[in-house]
Amino acid sequence: MVRMNCYMGEFTGELLASAEIGKIDFFWFNQKHLTSIVDHMIFNDLKEKGLIE
Repeated sequence: MVRMNCYMGEFTGELLASAEIGKIDFFWFNQKHLTSIVDHMIFNDLKEKGLIE
């Protein structure tokens, strides 16, 4: 079982990895194959809701 909380918000500045986060990456919908299965579910949900293209 996986439980994830996803948040949206405005941000200005530079995102930096720290603590247990070693790297930050950004993915387009057409790159979801590079992510985990649970991420596929999130990508699909965001697309269905019109929150991503």
